[in-house]
Amino acid sequence: MKIRPHHLLCTRSFRGRGYSDFFIDNMRRVIDRLKNNADVEIYCGMDCICSACPENKNGICSSQEKVTMLDSHTVKYLKLDKENYLYSAIENIIAEHLSEDVYNMICGNCEWKKQGICTYADVRKRFSEQTDFSRQQQFYPE
Repeated sequence: MKIRPHHLLCTRSFRGRGYSDFFIDNMRRVIDRLKNNADVEIYCGMDCICSACPENKNGICSSQEKVTMLDSHTVKYLKLDKENYLYSAIENIIAEHLSEDVYNMICGNCEWKKQGICTYADVRKRFSEQTDFSRQQQFYPE
């Protein structure tokens, strides 16, 4: 499955909140696949999460400049290659390279971080260490 680099972090902090029911359901499906050690292609373009995002306007992200920066910082600071990985390998890479400073460099301008919805503590945890909050009430940012 194709995943934008920064979405590797977003999936780890997902708590059942998002733009719409369609987006939330899609994110849950993606996370379920990751938890089952999916084969992941690091892809800097519209991915399986973008497919359900309201920012996706006919295959083009209306926040393209922002997400391109998020992706480039994620690749750089997590030392990822644009290739295929099993998700377990990605979890090991994140564990090795993600510090709070790196998180702030990657996610510092993200609205989800600014609103306190995404935190370093959330992103740092492996899926196996997380409480499943993804089925909680929904939230739609302003």
